[in-house]
Amino acid sequence: MIIKQPVGVKATNAMEDVAVVQELINDALSKKKLAHSTLIVDGLFGPATNAAIQHVQERIVKLERPDGVVDPDGVTIRVMRKLVSPPDGAADTTPGKANKERTVKLRKNAYPAISQYTESILRFAMELADVHELDVSSTLRTISDQARIMFDDNEAARRAGKTVREHRGYGYGPVGQAVDRIYLDNVGKITDEEIRRKMEEEIRCSLKLGKRTSRHCVEDSAYRHNNILDVPYSGIRPRDRRDEFEAVLISLANSFNKRKYSDESVEIEGIDAHPRLRLIDKVIVERSCWHLEIPQDGKEIPELRA
Repeated sequence: MIIKQPVGVKATNAMEDVAVVQELINDALSKKKLAHSTLIVDGLFGPATNAAIQHVQERIVKLERPDGVVDPDGVTIRVMRKLVSPPDGAADTTPGKANKERTVKLRKNAYPAISQYTESILRFAMELADVHELDVSSTLRTISDQARIMFDDNEAARRAGKTVREHRGYGYGPVGQAVDRIYLDNVGKITDEEIRRKMEEEIRCSLKLGKRTSRHCVEDSAYRHNNILDVPYSGIRPRDRRDEFEAVLISLANSFNKRKYSDESVEIEGIDAHPRLRLIDKVIVERSCWHLEIPQDGKEIPELRA
């Protein structure tokens, strides 16, 4: 687990680096059994990550003056890496070694909604890219979950004296903006519970019109036909297989965003990618994750050539 640039207050805070630090912090605090809220590994540096860095520096690294900064080759990251790395003699899980088990794990905040068929496609992609472990950070988001998240975002923004867009670091489209307006129009006039119910109703009405507030917020029945999930860049191991894994996802996709790729088939050793297999309907390369939409149509998953 390496970072290329510093992470911390007034540091560069590249999303990939922040995500690595967040995961290291979670693992280090868990190893030491130190009480601390689990960080969401989203690649965004904020007060929670800042506090967690200083907590690690004080309790684990034992710095006299925690500075809240993790340098690429500094003592903080070296101590965390040493703490969470496998002990000597542990099974070697590097590419090409004997351990070929492919593990798909749901992170703490991910609802257990993906199907076995989806897991099989993920494992197929992992095998092609020689990835042995993969995390899923987000799956189905219920209407009530979506309303709660958006309500909490608005509350936090109001307390911080910011707009909700400034607080989130990104903006919703017109459907989400309409939900946010319900909070802004009603805060202080009706109870919080009533505001959340109104937000839920707006989200529900939008879904009936075929419009999503967020990519993950769909009805259960729709999710059963089309699994939606995010795989964070920090969630694949070995991490140096990221480019290979991304290329495999693209080779299996029916459509993908074209910021990085042409619309041509991607050559992947071990499978015939012409035409693309189209096991995945959509791949979107986000700032910190791959967003996947996988139809549950039972297409045959081919075997790798020996």
